[in-house]
Amino acid sequence: MAVYLEDGATTQSLKLHKAPRLETLDIALGPYCPTDANVVKWLENAVERRVFVDVPSLVCLPSLKGLVLVSVVYKDEDSLVRLLSSCPILNYLYVERHDPDNVTKFSVKVPSLVTLTYLNQTVLGEEDVEDIGGSLVIDSAILKEFAIIDCSTNSCSIENKPHLDNAFIYVNSYLDDKFIRCLSSVRLFEISLSVATQPDDVPLCLSTKLEIFEWKEYGGTREEKQILRYILANSKCLKRVGISLKPTWNWNKNKIMKELKSMYRVSSSSHLLFFTQLEFVANVEKN
Repeated sequence: MAVYLEDGATTQSLKLHKAPRLETLDIALGPYCPTDANVVKWLENAVERRVFVDVPSLVCLPSLKGLVLVSVVYKDEDSLVRLLSSCPILNYLYVERHDPDNVTKFSVKVPSLVTLTYLNQTVLGEEDVEDIGGSLVIDSAILKEFAIIDCSTNSCSIENKPHLDNAFIYVNSYLDDKFIRCLSSVRLFEISLSVATQPDDVPLCLSTKLEIFEWKEYGGTREEKQILRYILANSKCLKRVGISLKPTWNWNKNKIMKELKSMYRVSSSSHLLFFTQLEFVANVEKN
């Protein structure tokens, strides 16, 4: 069903529309449209009814600098590409995906993009017999800030090696060497992985940049020990390491502390500290 809004007499039609799915929505603000027309509310109502976004090839948003895409269902992958390519000066993009949205390869190719936040809450259920091979591909050479929380098993790749300043990464997939190398310039970096990541080549962010490292809620599992040993053995500039244990492991605190102190650290000047998160942050700020 299509809804066409032109003047005040028809603004109630969308509110009264009860169909669970709205295929298209055209909005035209004519000369008789009331000045207090709530266009944002119309769009929210349309999105709730899963309106498809089919972006025309000639669309252009020359002044748009910020874009938020939450639970959008696209017609196809090309529609997403056309939408982003129509924003020549876009510098902020926020994406939140929940239900299947007709996009397997989510491509973000925006040369002007500075900040990207990407959340994918889609998780394979019992009815999903196999991974469909989804991916996130980022091609934004001047990207400075990047945050990703991806609960799916989609792969993530970065093209043209942006000069990142801040990065927050929480993913279930393996990060390849190319992705890790893109983090070499990061100044503020937080990462949480459900799989062990050990690249073939030691990233520059570890070997020549990392000075302060913090691990929140360290549990002493085999995988955690392996990752920590790798970081300590390859961080040549490391000055301070802060470790906070999981509350459930406090009963075994002395044993874990002794084990951590015995790990090899390539930086002989580094200090191993055991703090709660707040104490460690406060200590860093004072120095």
